[in-house]
Amino acid sequence: MKLPVALFLLAASLAIAADAPRPSIQVVSIEAQRKITGEIGRFAPPGLKLVMQMRLANVAVVDVDPTASKVAELTDDRGTDLLDGKSIPFTIPKNKDGEAAEVMELTLRSSKLPSPEANEVRVKGSVAVLLAEGTKAVQTRDASFKAGEKVDVGPYTLIVRRPGGTVGRSLLVEITSNSMDVAGLEVSDGGTAIKVQRIGVNKLSNGDVRFAFLVARAAEKATVKVMYHAKLLRTTVPVDVKVGLGLGTAEKDGK
Repeated sequence: MKLPVALFLLAASLAIAADAPRPSIQVVSIEAQRKITGEIGRFAPPGLKLVMQMRLANVAVVDVDPTASKVAELTDDRGTDLLDGKSIPFTIPKNKDGEAAEVMELTLRSSKLPSPEANEVRVKGSVAVLLAEGTKAVQTRDASFKAGEKVDVGPYTLIVRRPGGTVGRSLLVEITSNSMDVAGLEVSDGGTAIKVQRIGVNKLSNGDVRFAFLVARAAEKATVKVMYHAKLLRTTVPVDVKVGLGLGTAEKDGK
């Protein structure tokens, strides 16, 4: 059963700069599912599902630490503890390509439903994020950009090779850094841009981060530019949101 939703904003101060914009959290949907018996119940577990979006201006979310992001309180205005003594994490989609985003989705699920007489639900918790502010770039010119080459661009070394299992002229480029600082890659040949696609990011066991890009073709004398985040900040954004359910009791609804 999908419930009517009221939208609420949350502002949380970030220690980035004195005039930094304040992020907000907006509730986009809330769903409640009563227990269903029989075969259908296997695919529709009872409980509450709440989806929110965190938006930031002039800064972007580069990474999230789900282990340090938690729901501390989930209650309705009738005093029902929807955590029911359990630890419920925020579910946050994995940032597969490591690209900074101005909007981040947060989802939480509880196996317990609000009281039928409840008018609102309150969520309190925190989300641990890595934020980026501004970008800078370093570049090199006349680089031999082809499979088997290593291309130095400022402090970065690009490993260029043929991607396994592919046919064509595409090249796989990997950049390893000690942080989530790489914002993008541009390659051009004689002033003509070569198509670049960001395809992944992996955190290595030694703490380094490896970024992967797919570049459409090689070039004998390429201009290669690496964009990086000018400022990174780890911080914790507090969550304190009240969500209107838009429901009344059966008696009130029947009047």
